[in-house]
Amino acid sequence: MPQPLKNTIAFWIAPAGTIHWVPTCHIEYVIDHPDLFGMSESRLRAIYEEHDESWRCEGQARGKIIRALISQGWIRIRRYSGEYAVNIRAYDTTSKAILRSFIQQLVTGGFDGRYEKDRHMPLAIRVLASTPDQDLQTQINISINDLLTSEA
Repeated sequence: MPQPLKNTIAFWIAPAGTIHWVPTCHIEYVIDHPDLFGMSESRLRAIYEEHDESWRCEGQARGKIIRALISQGWIRIRRYSGEYAVNIRAYDTTSKAILRSFIQQLVTGGFDGRYEKDRHMPLAIRVLASTPDQDLQTQINISINDLLTSEA
């Protein structure tokens, strides 16, 4: 029987809506599954070398890779103690539908034997800036319940 979430949990959602549970951190999941993200290990290593960073570390290379994936339509989600951080390319009809489907599963059956009990948990939706080299630009704050009950 699923248990209510108490700690962190993380996900990648593919542009087509396929949900990938991330057992550790997002960049490790990308590095461990480069083909899933349309990348190669050699390309990922080159980005780390461009930034003179150790392989798999969470520095500037990580940010560049994650921003590039978000710009391609991937959605990054992490639950923190007080909110879900959602990184997204655009907050449009398609992304809302994908997020709504994800949230519906999160509050019903859940993932990895855990579900979200708090329907008022905030979603901090950060929309990517116009180019992937810029930092995230716009933040939209709504609750899980707001997303589930919205028409748009």
